Amino acid sequence: MIVMVKNIFLLLGLPEGSPASEVKEAYTALMNRLCESEAGLFDLELEMVREARQRLTRSWDYHSSQQGEPKQGNYDQESAPAEQSNDYCRPKLGQLLVSAGLLTLDELDAILEIQHNTKNELIHVGCLLVAAGYITEQQKDYYLRLQAVLKLPSDHPHRWGQRLLELGMVDDDQLKVALIEQKTTCCSLREALINRGWLTAEMLDRIF
Repeated sequence: MIVMVKNIFLLLGLPEGSPASEVKEAYTALMNRLCESEAGLFDLELEMVREARQRLTRSWDYHSSQQGEPKQGNYDQESAPAEQSNDYCRPKLGQLLVSAGLLTLDELDAILEIQHNTKNELIHVGCLLVAAGYITEQQKDYYLRLQAVLKLPSDHPHRWGQRLLELGMVDDDQLKVALIEQKTTCCSLREALINRGWLTAEMLDRIF
């Protein structure tokens, strides 16, 4: 199911309440980039671009309906994600371990599925990772201490990482892992996403 993000300003990277002419210009420019030749894109990249177009169109339709403008499509309205008011957030333990190379996202998903299916969902994911042999008790304690002091920028409409998330180009774990690597290795967020193989330079150039 394609999610509809109500905040068109977030998707376009514009300040809240920007003039209608600027919103329309930014929307047209981004849609044109997303509609550029799909030659050379892999199947997964094609799927991501098409989903991004649909999310953008749904958000534009919602924005247009609120402004009394004609719609470009007919989609059901869905709730937008709740906004965060804090200036930063803490990474999850699993995201830290993926960034450190001790775990893959697939392995993390498998552990989270075990946690979800257990009779006691309060069991800490770190304990499950130790029990499964992915990490040691010492590693768990170290990364829990790191988790308590590491601050990542919270989701914010003007952060382009959040735009990628809302366009469906990355998921929350991928974004947070890339933010961790940006903060701990001094690379750019763009470099972190490309180095991980989650996005290509061509894909990012279509968005920004």
